[in-house]
Amino acid sequence: MLENYHVCLLTSCIVPNTTTGPITNFTKEERLNHLKKNINYLLETNIFKYIYIIDPFLINQENIKKFKYDLLQNGLKKSSKIKYITFNPNKKIKLEIDKKGKGYSELRMMIESNKEIKKNHQNIIIHKISGRYKILNIKDIVKKSDKVLKGNKLLYLPFSRLLSKCYTVLVSYKSDIDENLFNLCLNKIDDRAKLYIEHCFYKKLAKSKFTCRNNNVPKFELSMLGGSKQGRYGRLKQFFIKYLYGYI
Repeated sequence: MLENYHVCLLTSCIVPNTTTGPITNFTKEERLNHLKKNINYLLETNIFKYIYIIDPFLINQENIKKFKYDLLQNGLKKSSKIKYITFNPNKKIKLEIDKKGKGYSELRMMIESNKEIKKNHQNIIIHKISGRYKILNIKDIVKKSDKVLKGNKLLYLPFSRLLSKCYTVLVSYKSDIDENLFNLCLNKIDDRAKLYIEHCFYKKLAKSKFTCRNNNVPKFELSMLGGSKQGRYGRLKQFFIKYLYGYI
């Protein structure tokens, strides 16, 4: 029995909104299919009260309708748990996204989503998942976060002291986290200079007293292809990821 209210936030990018940095060459159809499969899987786990989706395409209600229609046509299960968040940044932010890369875009979406989610829910735990990543041990991670995110503990994620990086496919955090903490990371991200979101989270957040280390590193299907041209998540790759980000 979970003590807290848990929601999922899927940060999606069906059509990449930046060409800066390493980006895996998936088609729009492939990305849409991966997202659909992940949403259906998360619905089946029945661990989240709601599943929020944000994507650069969702600039208004009309685009949300088209996005939802495309997902349903592709096999998405109908559910009242699925919610969509608009993301329509101003011209200045769009230019920053284009220059600084997908990590900057994703964190912008996280910040915007947090504002929207807090309009309807307070004192909950949000689990940000990079949209197409099906995490096989998500239920175990959510249950553990329910126990550790108490008091002054606000953030729960894997990180590696050896690599000075966080593993940001999944970031769990309390909704009342000060968004200025995310802004500190935002100002440092720049894929052109290889200052990725993983490095900025580690430098600004991982070593803080409000952060708990998630040793239960996300597990994926062996056929899973990673973003940022990371290749396939085979057994050996996942073993090293767990060792590096969970223990050293």
